[in-house]
Amino acid sequence: MMYIFKNSLKNIERNKGRNLLIGCVMLAIIATTVISLAINATTSAIIDDYTNRFGSEAFITPNINQIMNSGGTREEMTLTMDQYDAFAQSEHVISARFNFEKPGVSPYQIAIDEAALADFDLSITTRNADPTQLPTMRLVGTNDPEGLVDFANGSREITLGYMFEQAGEAIVSQEFAELNELSIGDTITFRSHSEAVDETVVLTVTGIYFDGTNEYMEGLLEMSGMSGMPGLNRRNEIITTHETLRQYPQFEPFLQGEASYFLRNPEYLEAFEADVRALGLSDYFMITTDEASFNAIVGPVEGLRSVVMTFMMVVLALGAIVLILLSSIAIRERKYEIGVLRAMGMKKGRVIRGFLYEMGMITLICLGLGLSIGTVAAGPIADTLLTEQIEASRTDENSSFDLRDATRGETQNVHVEPLDEIDVSLNAETILQISVIALAFALFASSVSMVSITRYEPIKILMERN
Repeated sequence: MMYIFKNSLKNIERNKGRNLLIGCVMLAIIATTVISLAINATTSAIIDDYTNRFGSEAFITPNINQIMNSGGTREEMTLTMDQYDAFAQSEHVISARFNFEKPGVSPYQIAIDEAALADFDLSITTRNADPTQLPTMRLVGTNDPEGLVDFANGSREITLGYMFEQAGEAIVSQEFAELNELSIGDTITFRSHSEAVDETVVLTVTGIYFDGTNEYMEGLLEMSGMSGMPGLNRRNEIITTHETLRQYPQFEPFLQGEASYFLRNPEYLEAFEADVRALGLSDYFMITTDEASFNAIVGPVEGLRSVVMTFMMVVLALGAIVLILLSSIAIRERKYEIGVLRAMGMKKGRVIRGFLYEMGMITLICLGLGLSIGTVAAGPIADTLLTEQIEASRTDENSSFDLRDATRGETQNVHVEPLDEIDVSLNAETILQISVIALAFALFASSVSMVSITRYEPIKILMERN
């Protein structure tokens, strides 16, 4: 066995040119496989992550078509806070996020741009004959402060004090605090803009935040026809706990916003809908997921994965053909060597083993180089291809305007930026896959040698040589 191994090493040295050519082909195949499988593993993990993230978050939103086409009662077209809470008790739900807001006014605090109301009749009459003022601010209640998108993406940040922790506490913007000379520990008063609701809320300021968002959402003022209205100014948002709003049931018919439910698995969406329908959710509402954001992020990544896997299959097919041709040429040149070894009494199995050793050593060298080259090149290649996929899939450069977001004053779904780069890395499973493919190609390339060795008799080979 040692003789066969040493002879294989010598043969690699003797046939440097031919083995270098075979090694280059094998290196190209392995490097391409490393890049493709590394990108495939990374993109698959990204797709799975965003599938769980977006597919697991379900929203209850009004079914506009159903509302427009049929007249239902007010009770059927509205949901109570108790219903929202009951939906969260579904066995398919891990947690729920409630973000609701109440338009209103303050008897003592001044809203930013409140002077703009001088051009309007401050007292109007609703269809129910309730005298109503134009709102100047909004009381925003959430049960998940860490889930507030503007604070999560850095558009807003607490600069003084701390985030509210219990009912009756609130945070305000720097502009609102400066206008009303508010400090941490001061109180602000809020009440409904409808005089039919006489509830008054007194809140303690625990934090003041920097607000880097647009004061007025693009498109919302044009839709309302009321430029500079304080009730639409995001600097006039008073953010508090969801429980604070729950303490004032008279506010409930006037609440705006939405609830989102995080499912245990994206596959539970239909089961969750069946649960909430059984609990009284009418056809005037529908269960949705953030499909637009999911497609904006995952679409280019799926395209990237498809491109690299297609390219890998093409390279593997062409590489296999080239290796067969090179092996056939190599066997023709080495027939006499095989005949001499067989004439000396070496068995077919040992001759085959010698050829396998040669190809195995070449493959191991190429595998080490291919893993290094592929690991270094995978990241830049993935980012370049991802950029091309993003450009190809981007049909509208302008941000879309979501009416649901406009009515609740949030911007998380208005424009979603796709991933501009991915962190490609090799894991143990991918390295194992690459090693198996490299070994398979080594055996495949040696198959021509094995067939030739078993087919020809040594005397015939020597006679053909003579």
